[in-house]
Amino acid sequence: PYIKKLIIKTMPEREASLAALQSGEIHLTEPPLEEISALEEDSKFKLHTAENTGQIVFLEFVTSRPPFDDERARQAVTYAIDPKKATEEVFAGLVKPSECAIADVMFPSDEKLCSEFSIKPDQEEAKSLLAELGYSEDQPLEITLLTWKGGNRQKVIENFQTQLEEVGIKTKLETMDIGTLNARIKQENSQAEGNGVIDMMGWSWYDPDFLYTLWHSPGWMGGYHSDELDTLLTEMRTTTKLEERQKKVIEVQKYLLENAVMMPLYSPGWMWSYVSSSEVEGFKIGAFNRPLFNDVKLSNTIEEKEAVESPVSSEKEESEQPVTTEEGQQDGESISSPRNEQEVEVSPSPEDE
Repeated sequence: PYIKKLIIKTMPEREASLAALQSGEIHLTEPPLEEISALEEDSKFKLHTAENTGQIVFLEFVTSRPPFDDERARQAVTYAIDPKKATEEVFAGLVKPSECAIADVMFPSDEKLCSEFSIKPDQEEAKSLLAELGYSEDQPLEITLLTWKGGNRQKVIENFQTQLEEVGIKTKLETMDIGTLNARIKQENSQAEGNGVIDMMGWSWYDPDFLYTLWHSPGWMGGYHSDELDTLLTEMRTTTKLEERQKKVIEVQKYLLENAVMMPLYSPGWMWSYVSSSEVEGFKIGAFNRPLFNDVKLSNTIEEKEAVESPVSSEKEESEQPVTTEEGQQDGESISSPRNEQEVEVSPSPEDE
């Protein structure tokens, strides 16, 4: 690596980490999504965007009790929500609405095909199903919608809350850290009594096999499962011929969407954008959107170094020096200034994704 030391600072607030970047305190952070457009226009910064994230954000239902043990209640919610409308209003083009149960980078994702059997927004159909289930203006369906912190997800579920209220579904919102959310989902799935619960969850992988993890009995966190779906998922997992597996993946998605087991929302969903100072070179985003610092160097320190070094010295020689830890620094060597030669400071996302 080119850098001698990597300093990671925890900053709970995105706005604080962006201010630190702007002041020169740090070199790299995950920006507030609403600031991305402005940062793209500013020559003092570089925007780094991950591709092929494998991420999918979706809704899933607690089906261990009414109302969502009934397919019609799940379908009513799916008809009531327009993911495209929500993502346009919240993300302004930074994410892509999804109709498939898998991200568009996965084999064999086909949004056009998924569109043939996915449920489309239709408020009148949602109202009809709710009436069929016995709900009315005087006796509305009351539910709780959960999600995890960060990524503008609070704004997304607030948008959903408005859309659900338009068809007569009263929705309570709760946002928590991802660990608490996972525990809460497991708890809700184990209870036979209580209000209807939906959670907005995300998953990241590069193969549709994650659908087996989520929906094969006993279900992820004890969630939805059925004998028919188990059979489809097992066939999808065990089929080795490419064309046959493609058909099985499509069959699984068709089941999930037609039965409103889950509702695809958008992709990507978290930690897909980073912003750095313009002097940062060689930064890359690897698998699962993890930042890679192997080739990172600072252009200003390289220029300064070239100006003062003797002709016999070279950048390559400097780059081959081992990365040292704070404990291994020599006496008197600065470890706090981000402008120190070959020293980079970053602020990771406060989210526990």
